[in-house]
Amino acid sequence: MTELSIPRLNEALSGRYDIDGEIGQGGMATVYLAQDLKHNRRVALKVLKPELAAVVGGERFLAEIEVTANLQHPNILPLFDSGDADGFLYYVMPYVEGETLRARIDREHQLPVDEAVRIATEVAEALDHAHRQGVVHRDIKPGNILLRDGRPLVADFGIALAVGAAGGARLTETGLSVGTPYYMSPEQATGDAHVGPQTDIYALACVLYEMLVGDPPYPGSTAQAVLGKIIAGERVSAIEQRSTIPVHVDAAIRRSLEKISADRFTTAGGFARALGDASFRHGAGETPGYSIGVAWKAATVVLAVATVGLATAVVTRPEAASPGVARYQIPQIPEVASTNYFGNSVAISPDGRMIAFTGADPDNPEDVGLWIRDRDNLEPRLISRTEAAYHPAFSPDGRRVAFVGHDRSIQIISLEGRPPLVLTSDTTVNRAGVSWADDGYLYYSRRGGPWGISRIPEGGGEPENVTTVDSARNEIRHYFPDVLPGSDLVLVTIAREQTYNADTRDIGVARIATGEVTILFQAIQAHWSTSGHIIAVLGNGSLIAVPFDERTLEVGPRIPLFSGVGVEGQISADLGISRSGTLVYAPGSSSDVGSGQPVWVSRSGAVTPVDPDWRGQVGNPRLSGDGTRVAYDIANPNGQVGVEVKELDRGPRQLLTAEGSNGIRPVWTVDDDRIVFVSMATDGTRSIAVRRADAATRAELFLTPTGVAQEIEFSPDGAWIVTRAGEDMYIQSTEPESEPEPLFADSTYFEGNFAISPDSRWIAYASDETGQYRVYVSPFPNVSDGRTIVSLQTGASARWSRDGRELYYKEINGDFIAAEVITRDGGFRIGERVVLFQVTGFDSDPNHAYYDVHPDGRFLMVQLGAMAAGDGLIIVENFAEEIEGRSGG
Repeated sequence: MTELSIPRLNEALSGRYDIDGEIGQGGMATVYLAQDLKHNRRVALKVLKPELAAVVGGERFLAEIEVTANLQHPNILPLFDSGDADGFLYYVMPYVEGETLRARIDREHQLPVDEAVRIATEVAEALDHAHRQGVVHRDIKPGNILLRDGRPLVADFGIALAVGAAGGARLTETGLSVGTPYYMSPEQATGDAHVGPQTDIYALACVLYEMLVGDPPYPGSTAQAVLGKIIAGERVSAIEQRSTIPVHVDAAIRRSLEKISADRFTTAGGFARALGDASFRHGAGETPGYSIGVAWKAATVVLAVATVGLATAVVTRPEAASPGVARYQIPQIPEVASTNYFGNSVAISPDGRMIAFTGADPDNPEDVGLWIRDRDNLEPRLISRTEAAYHPAFSPDGRRVAFVGHDRSIQIISLEGRPPLVLTSDTTVNRAGVSWADDGYLYYSRRGGPWGISRIPEGGGEPENVTTVDSARNEIRHYFPDVLPGSDLVLVTIAREQTYNADTRDIGVARIATGEVTILFQAIQAHWSTSGHIIAVLGNGSLIAVPFDERTLEVGPRIPLFSGVGVEGQISADLGISRSGTLVYAPGSSSDVGSGQPVWVSRSGAVTPVDPDWRGQVGNPRLSGDGTRVAYDIANPNGQVGVEVKELDRGPRQLLTAEGSNGIRPVWTVDDDRIVFVSMATDGTRSIAVRRADAATRAELFLTPTGVAQEIEFSPDGAWIVTRAGEDMYIQSTEPESEPEPLFADSTYFEGNFAISPDSRWIAYASDETGQYRVYVSPFPNVSDGRTIVSLQTGASARWSRDGRELYYKEINGDFIAAEVITRDGGFRIGERVVLFQVTGFDSDPNHAYYDVHPDGRFLMVQLGAMAAGDGLIIVENFAEEIEGRSGG
């Protein structure tokens, strides 16, 4: 038999691991602290005891342990490596700074009730994940539960399975057993070769009992004595030993300790839910608030002195009344509003107690921060060090929040005040949703390349692709991932066109292991509900529930729920649902479609309404030179489109177009005295009209364009007028009697959506010469002297900064870009391009810039169908009952 010794182990593992020393022993293995030489990290290297290794055999052990290596859950200690070195069978796991639950129980004897229940709940969730993958631990005990910052990590997961499966009958013949007597289930104690998830549930209930009481439920001086008590199955109650234990916790333990496995919880997830359900009871004749012994004594007294009917009333617990659906609105403080950034700006913790959303910092409106609103507090709190945070997502334990930073980094912030952890600054991260899964990975949308879903470990590491778009199905992007709890499935939204059109979006489900995507139904965004439904948002703001079978990937008929969910640009909404069944969403209405609210947008993407009372079908804003007034289109209820001027921010509005006439796309003259706009007659003809900005004069004909007028702009030096008619641009002098001439000699392609630089030397414009819109800059007015490509991909809507040092434009993926302008030695080139924020959900027009730039650097945009500041969020508690009621169940 090979003897264990550190020198021999170091020789056998030379070049791979360097053992520092022994740190512990268990029933099956000796544990060493070692250095992983390849990855330069400390690890726990566990070597099977020689007598066990001799029985098991290396080949069989390594084949079985491979099954457990793919378990990934935040409460499962992962398996790094395993092998056979010179007859030593070993496996490698992370070295955890902390202690075992065994050490803590030995030190404190009894743990606080809340903490013991939390630890057991998290372990149960880890077990539920493993059981779904077909893996049973078989040796749950305090010594196999590590505590890192109070968080439990289940170690040696599946090792007992590997040993048992590999050793088979030979293991039994040697007298070695898999499992620890105090925590063995009756079926393990009797040597049943086939044990299932209920064995782990039994063991965990024993561990929880010991955390609460200080001793295991079946103590004994010998293993035989302990196993005899377990096989006898004598009923125990923790509440009789410690009266402060809640009745429902005691009931959950007792059900998990039932002698017959079929009488226990069928899943570890069911055990976890019972631990959090104050109404849970188990066994006949219970009275809430009493231990079994107290309740029986009380019942005996009543039966001796009262009628049978009265006694029955005392000892029989009526069915708990359903809590019912609760719906209410929580306000946000006026300075904080959902950013209405493309994607989801709202998240809710798994237990439904906290809501996270992104919004502006009142003390620094340039910053978009992460806010947390605890349900029992009146006001939200800003989490420090979360500037420019988008797409929040809670961790499965609810203690941390992940978000996408302004620089496209994925970050994790602890709600306990620790600095954020930056997982990746990968430029391929697409700001289109994050999902923090039970497997310990964060799933996100990938930009560029195959435009699918990727994932990255919560502790950092290399990203890996999960899905890839299928061009054969006209897919161009996967986004809004939502991983089903404890599952190998992730819901995704599939886009088929780069348009703000809900009809081009589908909901699909992908298998994480293979990346295969199954299309389910049409909607714009989807979330999983533990009721067994997919909760989906439609483009019109309606919410539906769709039954979903995780095994067959089949969906049932749609269940209409309600309307009124705020939808940005017809393709995204702020909505979340907790595992406890609480829904949160930002409200809107069908009347929001096509209408909007003018807002100031900072360089970081923070949104502030210009005037809270200013809403409507507003478009194409243009600021005066001093930034104190704005001219814009306004659609009236009668279908007319007029031109108005408003004093900023909260000043009056003045209509410039006469009743019965239409006008669009206004611009200011160089002196800021007049407004020039495209006037549309009822017969379809168009002209370019002018009127004083204060409406002191009537509108007059300014010029007659060549063709159907679309756009107009003055050069800042006052020398030129540029117009677009149809797809062609024209230029003419501001001198009297001048005539328009084509600006570009070749009129084969579209040229428009233009802006002249503040020094009047350059003109930016969009052209579809390559088959897609691109932004270009040419010298002005002599455009034939050269051309510079500005947008790296499809782009449009260019505007200049007031000092001419930056050129802004929008790319097709929604990125709003600030491009550095360099004009040394009379030339023109683009320097660094910086993504400021995304503009999906804002008014846009590929043929005309839909925003303007204020002298102070802010952007004036129109937000579509957006939740305004102070509108608050809608909460729906017990959402499963809402679904049941709507489905007629």
